[in-house]
Amino acid sequence: MIWDITRIPDREKTRIEFPHLVRFKGYWYSSFREGEIHGNHISGRGRVIRSTDGVHWETAALFESANGDVRDPRLSVTSDRKLMLNSSIKFIEEAAPYRTIDGQIVQRQSVTWLSDDGETWSDPYACPTGINTWRWDVAWHGDYGYSIGYSGKDANGTLYRTKDGKSWTALKKDLFPGGHGNEAALTFGHDGTAYVLLRAGLDARVALGFSHPPYNQDWQWQELNAYWDGPVNRQPVRDIPGFERDLGGPEITTLADGRLLGAGRVRGAIRIAVFLIDPENAVLTRVAGVENGSSYPGIIEHNGDIWLSYIGHVSGEGPIYLSRIRLPDRDRMD
Repeated sequence: MIWDITRIPDREKTRIEFPHLVRFKGYWYSSFREGEIHGNHISGRGRVIRSTDGVHWETAALFESANGDVRDPRLSVTSDRKLMLNSSIKFIEEAAPYRTIDGQIVQRQSVTWLSDDGETWSDPYACPTGINTWRWDVAWHGDYGYSIGYSGKDANGTLYRTKDGKSWTALKKDLFPGGHGNEAALTFGHDGTAYVLLRAGLDARVALGFSHPPYNQDWQWQELNAYWDGPVNRQPVRDIPGFERDLGGPEITTLADGRLLGAGRVRGAIRIAVFLIDPENAVLTRVAGVENGSSYPGIIEHNGDIWLSYIGHVSGEGPIYLSRIRLPDRDRMD
């Protein structure tokens, strides 16, 4: 356990949700939301904690808005080696009347904060393209960062790109298959192929998308099958108990050996699932899971192991746990 509500002394009522994980300049960093309720609430704020060893943690920064809820704060490392936190602030009408810009009512704003050292952070950058969209996850490749906006004006999904983490431009609109999608995590293969693990995509409740540079042309989407309970029973993901709804908080990364690793919240006996993804055959192979877990996982490969952060209670109210997983090597998986 790395954090719980006993370490939040300024609030009598709070819950912890949506932990994310990154490694930056010799430190582990975890970001998460604190709020009185799961839904949008003026108490919602982001906290970033850090550790040198993964055991002893301290607060690095707090992120608050006087007018809204700082939702699902997520971390990434920019191409020029800055630590970035991104979120979408959901404005609360009771806190301040909604603004109107160019005839549209502003209910939400995607924002970013940047830091050179993880301690001193910039003021929030609020690019106009982030009005009424939620750029949820960010992945960096080459000189650029990429994020998929959803909800609001981007209900059908829009791929955005940035060079500095401050200003964003729309690269590809109407991205979601059939116009359906939600949270979307990105990674890039060693050959530059972009992969997206999409919540609530296609009938399977989770879909894998991929595209080749420059990523503004056609995207292909696949329904996924899975080896969920061993290597003998391949079945459609939509038929697996726990996927009656969708894969909450999808996470995807490219391992050093080129394999794709994913994770997310499911609702069966296994609450947090970790799985390898074979994009050629559109199949998942579950390699680890957490029974008494909830909220959204973060995954980082470090020194040959996978580090997994998650909420350690089925209610999703914390505390946050960090686990280390040793994956089978490629030869054993084959």
